[in-house]
Parts: sequence; C-alpha cells; structure tokens
Amino acid sequence: SGLVAKAGLESTSVEAEGLVEEAGLEGPGVEAEGLVEEAGLEGPAVEMAGLVAKAGLESPGVEVEGLVEEAGLEGPALEMAGLVVKAGLESTGVEAEGLVEEAGLEGP
Repeated sequence: SGLVAKAGLESTSVEAEGLVEEAGLEGPGVEAEGLVEEAGLEGPAVEMAGLVAKAGLESPGVEVEGLVEEAGLEGPALEMAGLVVKAGLESTGVEAEGLVEEAGLEGP
C-alpha cells in the first residue's frame, strides 16, 4: 500500500497512500516501481525500487525533485532509468541496478 510499505521508508511525513504533502504528489497508488502515472509526475518512469528499496533510505520527508534535503543525502545528480534524478547521492558511480554498494548506502 504505497511507497512506504514497498520501499520500507520510515517517515513521519511519508504516507502509505502516497508522498502527498512532503513530496507534493497527489492521489494514492504510488508504486515503488513507477511514480509517474500513479502519482501524476511528468517524465519517464522513476524506478524507486532501485533508489529507495535497495538503498533502504530513511527520511522524514521525500522531495519529488530528489530525496536531497529531507533524506540528508549529498552529492551530484543521479542518472537512473533514463531520468536525471537530482537525488544528491554521494557517489562516484551510482548505478540504477545497485545503489547500495556504489552510493555507500545500507539497505535490505
């Protein structure tokens, strides 16, 4: 039921039915494998399964434009699933198929 359960996000502002307030998303059905159509975002599919589930991010608030300030991540833009996500991950080579090792993040 939403990004929280599927991605395992721990947050006080991330709702199970979508990152409505903090992320600015609208409506339920925000799936970990694709935020675009369900959340009404513009652009190619955002593969949160690789960015969140694999990285096991914990955040008090996830921003649509990048899991940056709220997630406490720092660094350059992240290229993922054909979309330049300014997630500010601290890494020299963050790959879509495995953020944990490259980004130095720990996750399930």
